[in-house]
Amino acid sequence: NSVVERVIPAGEAGDHRLTLRWNVELDENGIALGDLRIRARGGWLEMFSGGRIPTQQNDFGFLGDIKFPNMPDISWQKARVKTTGKGFDLDISFRASLGIISSGDILVRWPVAILPWQFVMLPENKKPGLSLRYPFVFEQQVVLRLPDGFDVVALPSTRPYGFTGISLTEEMKYNRRKRNVEGGYKIVVSCSATDGEGFRNLQSVIRRNLAWVDMTIPLRRTQ
Repeated sequence: NSVVERVIPAGEAGDHRLTLRWNVELDENGIALGDLRIRARGGWLEMFSGGRIPTQQNDFGFLGDIKFPNMPDISWQKARVKTTGKGFDLDISFRASLGIISSGDILVRWPVAILPWQFVMLPENKKPGLSLRYPFVFEQQVVLRLPDGFDVVALPSTRPYGFTGISLTEEMKYNRRKRNVEGGYKIVVSCSATDGEGFRNLQSVIRRNLAWVDMTIPLRRTQ
């Protein structure tokens, strides 16, 4: 994970970026087919089995510590990996049940991945003396394509949230013409260490970030 017992300044936040991009197509039965791209750079490589970069096709082993609470039956179909000098891109195809059907309408659970470091940083799990090893960016973005004959009833509320050196930006929008919902968040921690009040502020941002697990989008059948 991204914490150790001492501070090691290591560049700018943008040098240590972890991005998860979901491309999801939902059918009228609430089944999602799509791709997840994981792009890891800089210090984030240490999160994956001590720096082990997946080098083989269909290598899913490193996903073991990542939780997908809204898709408990997620099935990984195929993986394609591309390594670079600073990290890797991993594209994974998947199938999962994402929608709850009721009277023909669909309640869509928002696809989200929860990483171990998010729980480690919370007050009930944090050990005394922990501080950040490097500043970082962590973001998840989703494009969710709706099935024909359905429309969005309402979107979850989002807002900016943050403190000096720590920010969380959120976005959720519906494009009726393209029939998709786009949404996601970005955490930017620009300081290499946070202690006392700063660490509590970071924990507040993480708690807000974890609330995305509870986000749902109601879809109404229109035809």
